[in-house]
Amino acid sequence: MQRELAVEKRLIQADKMISLGVLVSGIAHEINNPNNFIMVNTPILKQAWQDVMPILEKYYLDNGDFGIAGLPFSEIKDEIPQLISGIEEGSRRIQRIVADLRDYARIDSGKLDRSVNINNIVKRAVTLINNMIKKSTDKFSATYESDIPLIKGNPQRLEQVVINLIQNACQALSSRDQAVCVSTLYDKEKQNVVIEVRDEGIGIDQGTREKIMDPFFTTKRAGEGTGLGLAVSEKISREHGGWIEVSSSKGKGSVFRLVLPTDNKRKRIRVLIVDDDVGFRSTMQEALQQHNEFDVDTASNGVEACIKIGRFLPDILVLDIMMPGMDGVEVCNVIKNRPELSGVKVLIVTGFVHSYKVKKLKQMGFLHFLVKPFDFDTFLKEIIRLTGDLCDAGEQKSIPASSHSHSG
Repeated sequence: MQRELAVEKRLIQADKMISLGVLVSGIAHEINNPNNFIMVNTPILKQAWQDVMPILEKYYLDNGDFGIAGLPFSEIKDEIPQLISGIEEGSRRIQRIVADLRDYARIDSGKLDRSVNINNIVKRAVTLINNMIKKSTDKFSATYESDIPLIKGNPQRLEQVVINLIQNACQALSSRDQAVCVSTLYDKEKQNVVIEVRDEGIGIDQGTREKIMDPFFTTKRAGEGTGLGLAVSEKISREHGGWIEVSSSKGKGSVFRLVLPTDNKRKRIRVLIVDDDVGFRSTMQEALQQHNEFDVDTASNGVEACIKIGRFLPDILVLDIMMPGMDGVEVCNVIKNRPELSGVKVLIVTGFVHSYKVKKLKQMGFLHFLVKPFDFDTFLKEIIRLTGDLCDAGEQKSIPASSHSHSG
């Protein structure tokens, strides 16, 4: 009974996590309406207090102290402007959070069909955020690769990503002597353009690095960030068929790389690999990423998988069954009960092909299985088979010989 209650609790939590990932802007709209009322009327109250203050001051001088809201006028007269300013600042913070929520919830926001020069994107972003750069560092540099190819995309959305990355770099600095370097480059072999933002700031430890793309995760002090900047940036990069790479270590600065394909007309196939074995995850991810057709992310457990399913919305979910906490069966149960996830194709990978969990998954309608151990060629063939019309047969590459195998 206790186990059933625990499973139910995890399923409820997972469902909430997916709901967060597929958050619709209507929720933000409902928050924004009453906040607009506050933002419009608070300045009127502020002006009214300023207008009435001379009258109250004269009355105080002529008749002595008197009470307002249960407090002496002599005490509260300096507090009320601060209280009103606090309401204004709180309302502005709500407005920023709502804007970030809308960005995070936005699906394919704006057309991605404009020809974009990445160098121009970076130059405009640097101009827009120049004030912050000057306040943060004496050692800012920007270098641009010449003859960089155009990509298809949305200039404003891409500027938003670059601004976020430069802002984060500036905020990571502890001294004006530390540098922030922005550069663009073209990887001809992989046909990707890259925007790199490098800082000499405090750096990020491994535990934090694994969470920084999660919505609402922030290392900033209360009131300084919503924790949605990088989550929004990652989402925009994926809309453009790209991704964000992070390398960093505590005390040694960070490098964020926005990678965007020059040929992003073809839809990249989104694959989420979920397995508690870090070796399997990293090996399959690295191998798949050698093929430009795939956009790959990973998760180490069922709850993390549900968060990323909502945010990443994979075309294919590669799922281990036996995981601590929330296992593969529970993840499949969540997917089965969410209509918006009906298009996700699930590939179950397991070394326990005769377990009762496999039987249960088949009864639930999940019929694609790959038995460990297997080599990468077998894995890739299964992935391509599952893509169906997502991957045009005329565009499929021949499958290279591979030495990758896994037996977990």
